[in-house]
Amino acid sequence: MAVYLIMMAVVLILAYPLIEYKPSIGKKLCYVIVTFGIMYTISALRYGMGNDYFSYYIYFRTTREGSFSEAFHMGFEIGFSFVEKLISYFTGDIRVFYAIMAFLILVPIAYIIFKYSENIWLSTVMFISLTFFYCSLSFIRQALAFAFIFLGYRYFKERNHFMVMLFILLGTLFHSTAVILIPMYLVAVLLKPTKIVISIYAGSVLFVYLFSWKILRLAVKIFPAYQFYLDKNFLTNGFSPIYMIVPGVIMLVALFSHFGDYGKVYPKESALFTNFAIFNFALWFISTKHFVLERFSMYPYIFMIMFIPSIVNFYKERVKIYFAEKRQIKQVLAKNPELDEDDVIKQGLDSYYLKPAYVTAIDDCTVDEYFKNKKSALKKAENIPDTENTAESPRISQEEKIPDEVIISKPKKEKKGSVVKNYIKNMFIYKPDNRYKIENYHYLNDKRYKRKNIVLRITSHPVAVFSSLMAVVLVANLWYNYFGLTVGAEGFHGVNPYISLIPAYNNLAVSLENEDKLNYNLKTETDFARYLSRLYTSDKYTAIFCTKGDCGTWINEVIKDHLNLMGLDELSKLEPYYDNYMAIYKQGEVIYQKRGKQTLSETGIKIAPGLYADLKSSRQSAQIILNGTDFSLNNRGINVVVYDNENGKIVDMISIRTYHVLLTIDRERRE
Repeated sequence: MAVYLIMMAVVLILAYPLIEYKPSIGKKLCYVIVTFGIMYTISALRYGMGNDYFSYYIYFRTTREGSFSEAFHMGFEIGFSFVEKLISYFTGDIRVFYAIMAFLILVPIAYIIFKYSENIWLSTVMFISLTFFYCSLSFIRQALAFAFIFLGYRYFKERNHFMVMLFILLGTLFHSTAVILIPMYLVAVLLKPTKIVISIYAGSVLFVYLFSWKILRLAVKIFPAYQFYLDKNFLTNGFSPIYMIVPGVIMLVALFSHFGDYGKVYPKESALFTNFAIFNFALWFISTKHFVLERFSMYPYIFMIMFIPSIVNFYKERVKIYFAEKRQIKQVLAKNPELDEDDVIKQGLDSYYLKPAYVTAIDDCTVDEYFKNKKSALKKAENIPDTENTAESPRISQEEKIPDEVIISKPKKEKKGSVVKNYIKNMFIYKPDNRYKIENYHYLNDKRYKRKNIVLRITSHPVAVFSSLMAVVLVANLWYNYFGLTVGAEGFHGVNPYISLIPAYNNLAVSLENEDKLNYNLKTETDFARYLSRLYTSDKYTAIFCTKGDCGTWINEVIKDHLNLMGLDELSKLEPYYDNYMAIYKQGEVIYQKRGKQTLSETGIKIAPGLYADLKSSRQSAQIILNGTDFSLNNRGINVVVYDNENGKIVDMISIRTYHVLLTIDRERRE
């Protein structure tokens, strides 16, 4: 877990110096490279992380051994099959395969966040804590799908329907579930999230939740091929309701902003992504009954890492306006002591300053906006002659410098018509209210500033709104990240604890553990690579190895690296189905090792004063006899007995299923 917490700490610590403090394009790029570089390193160098890690190991190995046409008949989507087969032409190393997959997933995400996010560090935090990064460590195909769909963020925002459909179809080439985004997008485009529409959503979701089993049984009657899915645990089991908290918080923030100033300034984006936030929560809600639906939520959910930071940034701009206007009023009062603050506000702020209350700095915008503004400025400069400091230079009057006073007031009431007609008409009108735009907005002219009720003034104050939003979003995300890593032994999608393909990392990780718990940790270890690290890093153990039957089929490169580091190089060279092996590893040294195709046996090997071992390895049996007692589990695979030199006791007896890709550790006799 420490790896993930350190990663999150770096993401947060670098946020202020590289993003918030004097922002620039170079610093933003540096932040994205460093943070996503850490994620890439973790992803590319992991071993056994995620529920599907070894499954993809089998698929990749099978694809490499088969023909090109056979690669497309393994039941996977055509895009993934093509990429997998292409990689297999150049290498058979699963480590290279996962490094390339990590690149294809993380680079599109990093690119879109860098170019379009209005709050890069918050988008990065949300990408990690909303499980997308953890998903990329397990559900490779689905992670590729949402990464490529996310590349179309700009077109979703602009509602470019043709391009949106292209990117969704691109996603379906890697995971067919991405097709669910097509009806979601169409509904989100056609229906504004008004109070009536939200009520319809709520009723529909509640109906599906209550009658989900009847709906599923009806569905399998129509599609009988899916009948067997009804008994699967991903349909019969659901998530704990606690998993709805963060999706619920995100939906509430989206609704708050949509019906507030943000929705007035950006009606198109707000309507679309608020709908996505509602759909996402609905899927999580139903997932408490059928947890498989969580997979479908990822496609609308991924856009929240851009939408929520945009909302937060919008209200941060309001805070900047408030403090800028306060400073300017203070300057006016210093020059005009006969006035008070109410007089200045009443007369109009623009009567006193020669520049707007607040202007967004060019480096404090998104990278996309920066280059658009730069291009526009250069084009404008080419068409305007430089007349500065010349006699012909035009004089600009004071009135021309000062913008017209903008006062927030209620819009004029339109003529009454058919309620239904007006409602339908407004469903397709997305006209921004210019009065609420940053360049036109003066908070001190806002009626909310002049409220007499102190509670209403505080709750609508820009500082209070921004602080509340920031606290709720950030705390919810950090809590969810920590909760997901600690709530269960497997964490998010089976990615906890972290195991690296680099033996040195695993050795370092286990060497830092409490010495009083070494025996307990050894007896509860379930990963073969970490088990070898525990034997390697402690001088208190003597491990006796003895094989039975097939012992080399699935010993992978990572395990071989650990074995070679320990000096058990003959074990890493086992020929599947033919070789037998036995060895004694004592206090970091190999004191006995033998490999051969014939039955192997040895008697009277001294382990410790008064302790002797008799060993036998063959196709039929594995014996580890210490002073006349056989402690071997005698299971097919590698049998290991661990002796504690300090306490003079046997502390663990295991066997490893080396004939299976998972290399499962057993502590009971199976045969």
